Amino acid sequence: MKRQLAVLFLSLAVAISAAAQTGLHVASLFTALRGNANASVTCVQGRALKDYRLSLFHSLTVENDAGLSRMVEEALAKDARKAIDREVHYKDGRLHYAFYNLGRNSDNLNRYILFSGGKRTVLIYLEGKAGPEVINSFFK
Repeated sequence: MKRQLAVLFLSLAVAISAAAQTGLHVASLFTALRGNANASVTCVQGRALKDYRLSLFHSLTVENDAGLSRMVEEALAKDARKAIDREVHYKDGRLHYAFYNLGRNSDNLNRYILFSGGKRTVLIYLEGKAGPEVINSFFK
């Protein structure tokens, strides 16, 4: 019985996490690359984020796989078109750093995507009540 409840809660958490990113191209990457030897996926929800005024932190790190890094960049480029505000930096003709403010979702929560490229590609999706100035200060 305990095992069934644990599976139910885990399934619910994954469903809520996926629903939060509905309509984003990067959303599928967090699930598709889970378990990939060259990728690391992290999802944090709940009390751990309360002090930061966030409800969801989702990150994806890709190392030593140019194909996967390109896949991340392509999905990001599609979602970047929806951004209401952005800060981007290019290095050697490629996207090196990006901060995208996607505005509010249907739950009135702010949504952000952060990206860092290079030998290690990092993609972060954040959602919550925190304003862009707070989010940007975390990563500077």
